[in-house]
Amino acid sequence: MGRLKGFGLALLVAALVAGCTDDDNSSDSSSGTDDSGSEQAADAAPTTVKIVIDDSGITVEGTPESGAVEVTVEGLAEGSEVDFTRVEEGTTVEETLDGLGTVTEGGAFPEFLLDNAGVNASGEAVVLDEGSYVVWTDLNTTGEGEGQLVGTELEVAAGDGAELPETDGEFISTDYAFTVDAQAGDQFTFENQSTEQFHHVIVFNFGDLDPAVVEENLPAFLAGDESTPPPEALAGVDFENLEAGGSGVFGPGGSGTFKATLESGNTYAVACFIQDREGGAPHAMQHDMYDVFTVS
Repeated sequence: MGRLKGFGLALLVAALVAGCTDDDNSSDSSSGTDDSGSEQAADAAPTTVKIVIDDSGITVEGTPESGAVEVTVEGLAEGSEVDFTRVEEGTTVEETLDGLGTVTEGGAFPEFLLDNAGVNASGEAVVLDEGSYVVWTDLNTTGEGEGQLVGTELEVAAGDGAELPETDGEFISTDYAFTVDAQAGDQFTFENQSTEQFHHVIVFNFGDLDPAVVEENLPAFLAGDESTPPPEALAGVDFENLEAGGSGVFGPGGSGTFKATLESGNTYAVACFIQDREGGAPHAMQHDMYDVFTVS
């Protein structure tokens, strides 16, 4: 299906794993605030980082602090994403990329991979906790052959807990459902309220098609591949421009912004193609994790 790259279809991802204790992505760490510091956090400006990707690898410019971080990206391949993967202290880039390579092939998630936040486009923002990270991307977005993963170390320092900027709406995931509160626009917030699983959101534009028709035919459509013709009821859909946008992959309690194009009057579907951390089929197939909505 379309993009299903970034954190790869199998990694699209099965849940980056482990480390999701009560301390890892609690509501306090996700928002970067608590009752005593809420006013300070509201006034704090997000820190910024610049990601540069080329044939020699990936570099990070800037020193992010915990809380919202605005991300500028140069050289991001179409269909890929940049991921901030929090790892156990002392885990090397090589160990991380080896583990991620296993995950992209549908294998188990190494326990040293603790959390994840991703961006699909320059200008998006993510909420990061303090800790050790590997920032990585896949240079191979053709879907043919092995992934070409490149990464670099990053330390996120303690910060004032800056909050994400306001957007045109919010997409919330749980296990295994979506809640959408969005209006026409191009900047949205994704929040993963799951306590266990990793999720993302991919948005599909079905134009002026009747929502009931989309709901009836969406399971068969999602289960197909490029060699499978779409259901006849969807024959009039503009499949060349089907994907309207999507978020990066986020661990439990994680959040960030993403770019999408939502137009008034259109029907949209949202789906998650991440697997459970224990493995299995993507959530859209294994758990029917998709929803259909219209924009007024």
